[in-house]
Amino acid sequence: KLALQYLEKGIKNNPDSTELLEARMLINMELKEFKNAAKDAEAILKLSPNHFQAQFSLGTSHFFRADYDKAAKILGQTLSNYPTSVEVRVNYAMSLLGQKKYEDGLN
Repeated sequence: KLALQYLEKGIKNNPDSTELLEARMLINMELKEFKNAAKDAEAILKLSPNHFQAQFSLGTSHFFRADYDKAAKILGQTLSNYPTSVEVRVNYAMSLLGQKKYEDGLN
């Protein structure tokens, strides 16, 4: 939590720093603060639309909030941008399974 306080100060002084936003996003993912992580991911994507970690974290945060439709949409787009990413492929498949698209999730 102390790290978040320092990051808040840094982001306040430098709101366009994708590095600081990413650090806060990753900490929020670790703390299971998925709504806050999603906000940071969205802010990063406004600044850097192809930012891998922000795309992945945004989709994953929706998955953990049981919003499987958004998760599948975002992770599917991320997978098309990064087709060799195993972690994206796994989370995308899990999102499809959450949507009860069992055959799609297994392909």
